[in-house]
Amino acid sequence: MSLFDYKWVDARPYPDPIAHNTMAHLTINVGDQVATWLRAGNKYVEHIEVPMAHIAEWIVVNWWHLYHEADTVSGSSRSGFSSRHDLSYAGNGFVFPRVVFRPEGEHVVVSNERWYAKHAHIEFLLDGEQTVETVALQKELHDLVEDVINRLRDKNVNDVPWIEEWDIIKNKFDDDEKEFCRATAMLGLDPFDIEPALANQVTTVWNEAAPLIREELMLASDETSLGPTHEWLKESLASVSESRNTIWEEVKTAVRSRSLNSECPWEAGEKDARTVLRELGREPGPFSFDGEYAIHNIEMMSPSSRIEGCVGEDTPSCVIVSKRDTGKKFLLARALGHYIARIGNGPAILSKLRTPEQSRARSFAAELLAPSEWLRNKVGTQNDIEQDQIYDLAEQLGVSEFTVQWQIQNHEIARISPYPQW
Repeated sequence: MSLFDYKWVDARPYPDPIAHNTMAHLTINVGDQVATWLRAGNKYVEHIEVPMAHIAEWIVVNWWHLYHEADTVSGSSRSGFSSRHDLSYAGNGFVFPRVVFRPEGEHVVVSNERWYAKHAHIEFLLDGEQTVETVALQKELHDLVEDVINRLRDKNVNDVPWIEEWDIIKNKFDDDEKEFCRATAMLGLDPFDIEPALANQVTTVWNEAAPLIREELMLASDETSLGPTHEWLKESLASVSESRNTIWEEVKTAVRSRSLNSECPWEAGEKDARTVLRELGREPGPFSFDGEYAIHNIEMMSPSSRIEGCVGEDTPSCVIVSKRDTGKKFLLARALGHYIARIGNGPAILSKLRTPEQSRARSFAAELLAPSEWLRNKVGTQNDIEQDQIYDLAEQLGVSEFTVQWQIQNHEIARISPYPQW
């Protein structure tokens, strides 16, 4: 099923010929939900009547961001992220549902949320989420833009400013130019509107940074922090890359020999964590990085609020930001997760980004430090669990309550009661 299903309509006269000649009945499908299902007064409909040219223009202007600018899992999104990824910003006077496109590697997570447009007295009623392959999404959006352009030409509507930009995107980029557009989009910048000095800096950093981390370096920086973050990473990685740990080298070799890397990122991370425990001969339960399991680490401030540390070339040793004990423990587990997952040598970044690599490392850390099997045994046959029980489980494991809560919800171990029952 397509995300966008639309049918051209002959609309009432509208002063803008571009909008008037591209009016359509539009239905947006996100997974098994209809994002355009709405209530207007006492009337319920599953489509909206809007100019498709507004959507096409929004797609063209944000083409590179839609597939390359990842969001964060915690903290605020980068300035302007919503306007580049939330379809409701395409309205230009018309009301669109909040359909958000969040790229994650070779996929894009498309989600919509229920919301009430007060100025129009329209309420979109459904929530939904769907993961689509980036290539498939690019084709659908490409075809939509082409369809709108052909419609405008059939109606003899000329002087459409964004068509020239679309022609450049579609036909006039070589591989180096496409790489530059990807890099600038990851920084949240417009590749068509960037100062020459900043463009040179982007190119320099992209070429100097290790290929394994340069995309996350861009995603975790902005135009002011790119240079300092690049220098910080170089210095930090040099300070830990020589540190080695024999036991983790042996464990990594054993884990990688058994992994096919075919699972989705969070499943692969959990599988790696369970395999690590088996290789160490440990039952699921409390785990600490003491003694032979110690991971060399250096605490250092990061120049980017999105970066929490980095992991050395061929070692789990890492530089991390300062955190309380449970937070530090989770960062060390994430560093180990990156090291275990890496085939061959190479550095890694510990970031707040929503990317496949970070997802895999977070899932690894959660399963290593708060094993789902251990939690399931502790919870037993309870259907509901209260916050004070979560606190007790977190204390036993030496992790944050959030980690325990995440594992219980993600593995459907029990329902979590928001308040204690008196």
